[in-house]
Amino acid sequence: MRKYFDLIPGEPFLLEITDDKGGTTFVEFKDAAEYAVIGNLYANINDSVRTAGLADKFFRLTLVGDEDQVSAYGIQRGWYVARWISREEADRLRQSWSILRKQPNRDFEV
Repeated sequence: MRKYFDLIPGEPFLLEITDDKGGTTFVEFKDAAEYAVIGNLYANINDSVRTAGLADKFFRLTLVGDEDQVSAYGIQRGWYVARWISREEADRLRQSWSILRKQPNRDFEV
């Protein structure tokens, strides 16, 4: 489900991730390490796989910014969709996206 946001520069960005059973987890964006990333800068879309340090807990984050909200601070207003994914799905996305873009140099041994 889409979550809309409108941030003030420097304001914490809390991501709301709901699981299949209706439980909700909040993760601060700055604490969610990037595992894989792809995007379309011209369309102001960023698609990434992230983890917040939870053992084998990865989530996919699709972030879409309003056209007029591109700044040095990144996307400040728009919407996002976040959902939990398995380690296997995270690895598959990282591998497929690496064909188009170099992926973050991170070691995520859990």
